[in-house]
Amino acid sequence: MENDEVCDRVIGTLDFQQCDMSYIDETPLASPTSLQESTTIQVTEPSGSPSTSLQEDIDSQESSSSRTSIQQALEEVINNPLLQEPESPSPYNCKKENNFVPIKKANRDLPIVLNLKRNTSQNEYMQRRNSLGEILSPITGEDIIIPSSLHHRDNLLSHSDPNLMAEGATSSCSSLPLKACIATPRHAKRKLKLLEDGEVQVCCIPQHRKLLHKILTSKYLRRWETHHLILTDSAIISKKMFGYMKNPLPYSAIEDVSYVLTLGSSERSVICLSIFKDMSYLLRTGSAYLGDQWCYSLNWKRKIFKSREILRSTSRSEVILREVKKMADEALHSQLQDHCVRQIPLDVVSHLFEEKNKLLSAELQRSVLYIVAPLMQNLIPSRDVCLFFSTFCHENPRSEVIRDIFTPLVSHILKHTVDFTKTCHMRNFIQDYIWSLYCQNNGRMAVKDFVESMHGESSCCPHPRVLPNLVSVSLAALYACFSDEVLSESDLESRLDCHLAALESMISFFDWRKVMAQILQPLPFPEKALRSDLFIKRFSGIIYEIARDSRCEVHQLLLGVRDEKESWLDLYRPSTLCDAILEDQDVWVVMLEALFCCCFRRKSFVQKLVKHLWILELLAVRESHVVQEILCCMLEWDLVSEDESVMQIVTALQSTSSGKAQYALLVEKKSYLAELQKKGGPRKLTLPSQSTDTDVAKLLSGGSLGNLECLSLAFTNVTGDCAEYLIRLPSLRYLNLWSTRFCDTGLQLIAEHLMKLQVLNLCETPVTDKGLRCLVSLAGLKKLNLNSTALSLGTYEYLKDNLPELEEIDIRYTDAWSELAPASRAWPRMT
Repeated sequence: MENDEVCDRVIGTLDFQQCDMSYIDETPLASPTSLQESTTIQVTEPSGSPSTSLQEDIDSQESSSSRTSIQQALEEVINNPLLQEPESPSPYNCKKENNFVPIKKANRDLPIVLNLKRNTSQNEYMQRRNSLGEILSPITGEDIIIPSSLHHRDNLLSHSDPNLMAEGATSSCSSLPLKACIATPRHAKRKLKLLEDGEVQVCCIPQHRKLLHKILTSKYLRRWETHHLILTDSAIISKKMFGYMKNPLPYSAIEDVSYVLTLGSSERSVICLSIFKDMSYLLRTGSAYLGDQWCYSLNWKRKIFKSREILRSTSRSEVILREVKKMADEALHSQLQDHCVRQIPLDVVSHLFEEKNKLLSAELQRSVLYIVAPLMQNLIPSRDVCLFFSTFCHENPRSEVIRDIFTPLVSHILKHTVDFTKTCHMRNFIQDYIWSLYCQNNGRMAVKDFVESMHGESSCCPHPRVLPNLVSVSLAALYACFSDEVLSESDLESRLDCHLAALESMISFFDWRKVMAQILQPLPFPEKALRSDLFIKRFSGIIYEIARDSRCEVHQLLLGVRDEKESWLDLYRPSTLCDAILEDQDVWVVMLEALFCCCFRRKSFVQKLVKHLWILELLAVRESHVVQEILCCMLEWDLVSEDESVMQIVTALQSTSSGKAQYALLVEKKSYLAELQKKGGPRKLTLPSQSTDTDVAKLLSGGSLGNLECLSLAFTNVTGDCAEYLIRLPSLRYLNLWSTRFCDTGLQLIAEHLMKLQVLNLCETPVTDKGLRCLVSLAGLKKLNLNSTALSLGTYEYLKDNLPELEEIDIRYTDAWSELAPASRAWPRMT
């Protein structure tokens, strides 16, 4: 009898059949009066049996004394700050009209108020009460099942008032501790990780009707088994199939997921899985947090399984939209914050359209994409989702979905993807997205607008990964255009125009140009593309932008990675003697001008152009000033040995007025050089310490210095600019530049022209490895002083291996000297 009273107090007249596991009503209680009007209240008297029907409860409230007692109890409930309704919805699918009103039990006489839907008959109620009694039998006050339709798991009393817990611990069986049924707010919405597997204790409880079976399955005779459970897409399985879990437990067989609160221990949590065939499985975890994870994860898996099965078995548009909407809402509002929660509904939708693509209309696909669009925020799509999006782009290139939904997703991928070689499916999706933009009205401008939006309005793009990813996408698309699959000429031209428009937009940004030039320097295109006139013609605009950049580190990248490698300068030079020979002459001349007039006015660079002499002569006739200057340098430095070739150069220069002026300056300079290099003059010369580049120029133009073999500029203020005067001394063998500001540029000129140099002192000069590596062209160099320079160990080894006549080298106080082992520093020093 005592157990029956307990069950009556807790269960009341709860309608188990109509609990569909929705949400707890969050509507606040306005007043005691309004609560009486909107709910049915069951009052548990201090002594005696509880009310047995709804009508008896209503009749008992007609007396003024009972009404006053109820009003006082309700006022105490409403005014208690600890007993507020939970702020976040429960995930356990209680109907919104069902409420669980928390009550603080100040003493035993306070009634328990449950705001529940009471439309269950007395017989059904007694059956459900007896069924609950079977699971709990014998009830001892230590545990109780709270159905998911009543319980809000995030509001357990274990985080409530400690005084209330202490009082509940001493309660008798006739008056259960309110820890079993009172819920108070714990904290804000909790974030949980989706569980795929874990170790729990499992107990199986058959729902028998006979007394003997009830006793055998009572609490104290239960047998718990430890299993490592795995939550698959369709069932719960055990890693080792034995005992209760020797067979998989499909989600379709689970009727409900609820909690069993163990009152004796607050550190454990028990979950009840109700099975259709009069069976219940209890899962016991080590903590309440793990219990939350298992409960939310099980419910999530069940709902996704149900939606997936419905979508597989139907082709009706309204059913598909309803189920997709249900999955999207669950993913957006679930307390599970794992990335799989948003990814799984997208995978289900992608599989649906892959299987039923021909049966589903374009309008239905568009509606589904708009429904799942919120799931794509800050999400990296899987392979299946990318394939689905790519297919949609191919089949509906002019759909508004492309810009409305795919643009934020593509932007997120470009900003956060590190390596497309591991995620080729995302790169292919972005290629198809860009092609869809090109297929729309004014497609070329749409592609450029997209690239500009990725860069942003500031002068420097704040996302370092955007440019490498965009270039990777465009290069892969251009490579695919020239793959084994043969495209028609019109399709090839359209594809080239699409992706070259993206590259042109990228190269137009100042902060992106250097990185793009570095990526394009090794000619990262198939051989078929580099021999295609259409590709070379369309790509010339990008090369032109690189050549027009004033930064040396940018336009230098037009040359090859190494001397023997083909470069853009080689690729764009005119190649045939015909009327159309110089279609690309403007680009080639612009590249020559950028290199020769800035940082490659050097003998080695001009010497490489001698083999293209006939092209230079033709361009000189067409009044290209930079080409005329290059031809004059060839004559000045005696790079052309054949008399016939020299006469052709002179004829080409004198054919135009600008060429005649250039040739006149050359004749004047040659006569001066002849006068300067006449035999005579001093053999040794030392300049004062305050000498500058201007002083060196005046001194070397004052008379014959053909016999000058030793020149000392130590401790002067000369720089690398004086190198153009030093190279006019053909007999120079000894050059001292100690403690000057002589730089790499001047060192490169000296290495190309003073071939008789044997002794060179660069102590305490700002030269670096870039200039020092050019010294290998001075094959007769015997003594070299690099004390206190920026010499590295690699350059030191390179010079030592490539200067066969080198006898002495001073590398003290350099990086190379500090890295060498003490035993290896026995090189002779220059004195």
